[in-house]
Amino acid sequence: MGASDDDPSCIATYSQAGARFGLGLLWMSLFQLPMMIVVQEMCARIGLVTGKGLGKVSYTLSTLLLIANTINISEDIGAMAASTKLVVPDIPIVLATFIFSAIIISAEILISYEKYLRLLKYLTI
Repeated sequence: MGASDDDPSCIATYSQAGARFGLGLLWMSLFQLPMMIVVQEMCARIGLVTGKGLGKVSYTLSTLLLIANTINISEDIGAMAASTKLVVPDIPIVLATFIFSAIIISAEILISYEKYLRLLKYLTI
């Protein structure tokens, strides 16, 4: 289980929650982290003792993960298009979404991994 989800589609949610609640919910992190650690530890120990993993449900989990990642990527590209509309108000969000999708797919196909990695590193700044 991941405790961090800092992709672009979540930044707006975090900003709204922070604006609404401020530091009022920060105390929950004192309880959440130990509970997450306990859940991970229990899962690991159960797997060690029983000798059984998640092999039987791995196809279902993989399919759900594929669906979740597809939705997450589409949210990210939609957030990029919406933020572009703030800078260039005349461009429709649907068009910006298709443009970003085409750029990303073309870059992944045409640019070598090393160059694409360097490009993405600089774009994160």
